[in-house]
Amino acid sequence: MKLLLARHAEAESSTPDSERSLTEKGKSDARRMARVLRQTGWQFEEILCSPLRRTVQTAELYGAGLGTSAKNAVQAVPFLAPTADRTRAIEHLGEMGIRGAALWVFHMPDVAEVASWLLGIPAASLYVTPGTIIALNLAFPVPGKAMLVWSMQPEHLPE
Repeated sequence: MKLLLARHAEAESSTPDSERSLTEKGKSDARRMARVLRQTGWQFEEILCSPLRRTVQTAELYGAGLGTSAKNAVQAVPFLAPTADRTRAIEHLGEMGIRGAALWVFHMPDVAEVASWLLGIPAASLYVTPGTIIALNLAFPVPGKAMLVWSMQPEHLPE
């Protein structure tokens, strides 16, 4: 299974935090990253995101770029909300089984914590900038058993 962990694209600085929207740059970055996702040719079984506005907007732009169908429509889930208990996220991986690809859009430091747990490295060794996607290959959702396939930041993509 491919698991792609994404930090939401660049968002406005405003309050309340849950209502922050993507900036124009963030929207542009998400569209460019969606092209990368489409070029993988992977079959996305799910696109999950945190319930906060900026992650929903990012996930919807990814879904639109992938040609979202009912099979992989964007779903906001509480286990990807900021500082949520990651136990449910890991349980969800086990429930999915080994098939297709999944895309999760959420927040720092949570993206780094999940990635580091799966890769078996210290969370402090990862900093995920806005709009970055980390692609992992999982045989089983257990600590330290994931393989890093690629990591891409939007600023490294052509306009």
